[in-house]
Amino acid sequence: MPKRRHPCHIQQMQYHCLKRTDDFHSVRPVSSDAELKGDTVYIAEPTNANIKRNQGLIYFSDSSGIAPNNRALADEYARAGYLTIVINYWGRHQKIGRTQDEIEPWDGRDPKSEPSLDRRSCMVTNALDYLRDNRGVGYCAGAPPLMALLLQKPCPIQAAFIASPVRVRSQAYIKAPLSLAQSWDDRIVTVAQRHEQERELVNLASLNEKEKELLKSGELLPPAPWQMNLFSGVEHGFATKLLDRSRMTRDEIYAKRAAFNQSVMWFEAYMPVGGKKLSTTLYSWRMRYTLFHNARLRFLLQACSFFYKSSIFFKQFSESTISRT
Repeated sequence: MPKRRHPCHIQQMQYHCLKRTDDFHSVRPVSSDAELKGDTVYIAEPTNANIKRNQGLIYFSDSSGIAPNNRALADEYARAGYLTIVINYWGRHQKIGRTQDEIEPWDGRDPKSEPSLDRRSCMVTNALDYLRDNRGVGYCAGAPPLMALLLQKPCPIQAAFIASPVRVRSQAYIKAPLSLAQSWDDRIVTVAQRHEQERELVNLASLNEKEKELLKSGELLPPAPWQMNLFSGVEHGFATKLLDRSRMTRDEIYAKRAAFNQSVMWFEAYMPVGGKKLSTTLYSWRMRYTLFHNARLRFLLQACSFFYKSSIFFKQFSESTISRT
């Protein structure tokens, strides 16, 4: 019988597997830009043997839009097995072929040229329709639209990861598991705002005695799980920074890789294989099988019980007959 590996060993193997590639620092995308119902998108398709069937990622980029740094991260998610679509939420499309020095900064956005709320809503809807199963990834300015999805009822996504959120919104009613990666010294999000967010997340997971009893009885659903990792030695936008290794500090290289691994591990833990529709179908099939299996089992148990009682009766009858003779 093969020896079971400790979960920490499996996690370590996964980390080293993802660590081998240097494409985090490359401006050469694997895929190409495409058009989805009139909007420019970047779709990164998985090509390795570790393809996550019926699963996909909606990538809400930082305000640099469809840019080399976001394409590189989308390609990395594709290497991890996820079909990933980057939507042009901010209306900024930096064409393929630019060098690192030609990349426009994330803080160079022009609000006047950004899509309208209706246009953005259509982008999200089209992306949701494109992917059979949905997860969310938000970087920097991509946090607000992702949080909007998390607050919807019913929630259209099943797990979410946000790096360097620029806005703190109420987390009191999030409907899906949420993982956060933040820098300790962030010039956009103050320490007071971060502590406020932490308090909201703690209150989200806190239950009173009555709620605990309802949770045990199954009358109350458990609150959505959350996680927050804090990194020192990096600044705002560390998770999407696209520079040569020679131009990044050790802290920046580690934090970017760790944030990516954090998101992948979060998805693998809280997003089972198969989509919502597939899960529902499988659940229904399993339920029918379970009911049939239980009915057949009850029949067999009743039959065994009948034969057992019959054997005892005949044994007692034969013994009494022998004693009489």
